[in-house]
Amino acid sequence: MVAVRHPQTFGAGVVLGGYGRPTFSGRHVLRTQQQKDAYDLPHLLTTTRPPVALWVQTSDGDPVSYAGSTALAASAKAPTSFTLVMAPGTGHRTSAWSRHFAQALEWLGRTVPGFAVGGAAGRAA
Repeated sequence: MVAVRHPQTFGAGVVLGGYGRPTFSGRHVLRTQQQKDAYDLPHLLTTTRPPVALWVQTSDGDPVSYAGSTALAASAKAPTSFTLVMAPGTGHRTSAWSRHFAQALEWLGRTVPGFAVGGAAGRAA
């Protein structure tokens, strides 16, 4: 959400089992369509085309994130870069995400130079 809404600050984002749209139990805090659209990631990717790189993990066995993640993938067009990682049948749980954490960090290091081992932040001036 922050990378898509604030691309001038965040050049990339990693999503492990994310939703694509906020969900609320009880009273919904986003009341108007304009408020809902402002936090609907597939809608934002379609209308704003932010220059960010996104790495998204989901599973066809995840009833929470699968629909939102595949909608994000379908909405992402240049200059947005999108990597979708499928973990078939793993569901929506920490054990499914932890298997992909190292892969996500490696991708982040290749995508954002300051996150790379020995990257810009790690070099002596």
